[in-house]
Amino acid sequence: MVRYLYNKYNAVATYQEPNFVNVGKESKMFNDLYMNAKWNANTSKFDLDTLWNGFLVNGNIGYKTDGNVTTKYIANDPPYGGGARSVNVLVVCDKYVATITPAYSKGTLVAADIKAENGTYPTNGRHTDGFWYVRGEVIPTFYFDKYNTVDAYDPNINNWNWGNPVSYGDYSTTDVYPSILVSGNTIGVTGAAFKLDATKPVGSVGYRDFPTIDTIVKHTKVAANSHQEFSLLKSSQVPKIKQRGTLNMSNIIAESGFYPDNGVHTDGFWYVKKSTTNLAPTITLNTTDNRKLYENDTLSIDGTTTDTDKGNVVTVRYSLNGGTTRAIATAISEGVPIPFSKVLQVKNSKLMDGETVLLDNLVEGQANTLRVWASDDKDGESSIQIRTFYVTPNRPPSLTIDSFTQKVGLIDSDHITITGSVADPEGGNVVVKYQIGEVNPVQVHDGPGGTFTFDIPLANLVDGENSIILLGTDSLNFTSQKTLKVTKAVNKTELLQSVRRYKALPPKGSAKNVIIWVQRDINLSLTAEASMVMQNEPENFVVMTKTNSAPVTDTIMEDEFTISSDVPKDDIVFQFNMTRSSIDSTESIHLISGGFE
Repeated sequence: MVRYLYNKYNAVATYQEPNFVNVGKESKMFNDLYMNAKWNANTSKFDLDTLWNGFLVNGNIGYKTDGNVTTKYIANDPPYGGGARSVNVLVVCDKYVATITPAYSKGTLVAADIKAENGTYPTNGRHTDGFWYVRGEVIPTFYFDKYNTVDAYDPNINNWNWGNPVSYGDYSTTDVYPSILVSGNTIGVTGAAFKLDATKPVGSVGYRDFPTIDTIVKHTKVAANSHQEFSLLKSSQVPKIKQRGTLNMSNIIAESGFYPDNGVHTDGFWYVKKSTTNLAPTITLNTTDNRKLYENDTLSIDGTTTDTDKGNVVTVRYSLNGGTTRAIATAISEGVPIPFSKVLQVKNSKLMDGETVLLDNLVEGQANTLRVWASDDKDGESSIQIRTFYVTPNRPPSLTIDSFTQKVGLIDSDHITITGSVADPEGGNVVVKYQIGEVNPVQVHDGPGGTFTFDIPLANLVDGENSIILLGTDSLNFTSQKTLKVTKAVNKTELLQSVRRYKALPPKGSAKNVIIWVQRDINLSLTAEASMVMQNEPENFVVMTKTNSAPVTDTIMEDEFTISSDVPKDDIVFQFNMTRSSIDSTESIHLISGGFE
């Protein structure tokens, strides 16, 4: 099992004001509840004050705290309606609960380089023991060969206890040897023979071997004509030590220091340290921290990983918010940096990898965590690179309807004008439509945010209340809605005055001079106006000149009107303004004729 170095830190707890969450209903008396609850950032709890007494009504709020849980009760008891009731009476309430939970972060260092198996502590987080741990690099392991040991003569003769010397006279006629040869359980002498004669200085040493009597002798010249002898029985007086014997097992994997590099272990075997088994890959992540992403923005996960062990299969992986682990790239190491890249995108308020949804229901302002690391096929794993990013999901357009003032004296041929404005928080195009009842929506705006205006004929509204629904839709089909309530109040007052319009179609398509004759009831008051413009130009009514009036019968009068334009016009409309003599009269126009030039 791979082991890692961990750093241990104090865990720092911070608290934020929790939200109240609705958990249903509960019947509750208010006599042990408080009227007010205010979050205290210094104590990280709600301060309650003013105990309820007397009476309360629907909508009143009471609070209580039990440990780290604060409960809010809102009186909502239908049988009581809006009436007051005693705080000592059970009241049906909407119940909300706020639970104070700490958020932890890394504090001061407690201990460094703690060795533990992978998974013993969090990679970068708070452990159940209350401390915060950060995993570092993997602890390298090595191959060891294990050997049996044998008891053999100590080859270091300086460790031999030669005992007390025996003094003799001249020793210049006998051969001695310069060195002792120790090989396992065999001791002999080696080198070119020489004599401790007058040519050798005082202090010269030579050795002799007596195999038949199992003795090794050391001769030391102490004066011109004298020397000392030291002798040891090989089998009993020469010290023996443990030495490496035959191979017992190869390629045992262990951390450095677990066995000797080249020597006897406490288990009695001889170990020889060889090469490392595997070095964990390293990783460099280019992705910046604390990115802020909006609709259609991309999050690039790119960098390099290096595995010095050539031939290892290296895989770069990532996870989001501690969820599913996914691979970015896999390659065979050549001992040089291996590039990797993955591009994610915010689409429709989701973080996507192509068509795959990685994060759904993104919340504005919420921190999201990206973790990236590399591992090889020999259980080596790099440190984990962590980046935080924030996403502002696509937001629907904002619609504003300008204030609408009451209008009176209108008839069905008139219209009302609605104005407003629309804006897209993401700066895109917006389509604005309005809908009345079951009629298909009518488009009034398509483009960047801005103002809009449209007219609604009164004839399209029903008597009484009408709901005019405005819909603003962005390019991602996010829609916002506003409803304008318009009441069409019918006032059936008999009218003395009325207006009639007629569109004229000159035989030649256009005209610059017009004459018309209107036959009317003699008591009907009549004026005429005309608009002579070109097609697609706004109407422009001008009073026509009344050039003559003459009776047709005792009850009918004919009026002659004329109007001229400097140049021929092809869009000609007549408007007649009529006034009856009384409400009960039935006076009207009987005939209209005319000519164009």
